[in-house]
Amino acid sequence: MIVVRAAGAAAERVGDKTLVVDSAGMEILTLNPVGSIVWWALDGERDVEALTDHVLGRTTSTDREVIAADVERFVAELVAAGLAVRTDADG
Repeated sequence: MIVVRAAGAAAERVGDKTLVVDSAGMEILTLNPVGSIVWWALDGERDVEALTDHVLGRTTSTDREVIAADVERFVAELVAAGLAVRTDADG
């Protein structure tokens, strides 16, 4: 499944962090540097495996299993909060 930022969610980079506001303006999330990498990679082109590869290419961690679990958990949190959506690979 491909993951994309939800329509209406707004974000702004602040240093190496990202502030995300939901479409209703009720929830503000401050993402750490790794969360920021994931957020900006939610372009509708990547699934969790590709997001994991993207993060691995931009961090000093080399433990793929740990990064994959963290990315999956974070994506699930974003989806539950209505900030991201999982879609079929075909659109």
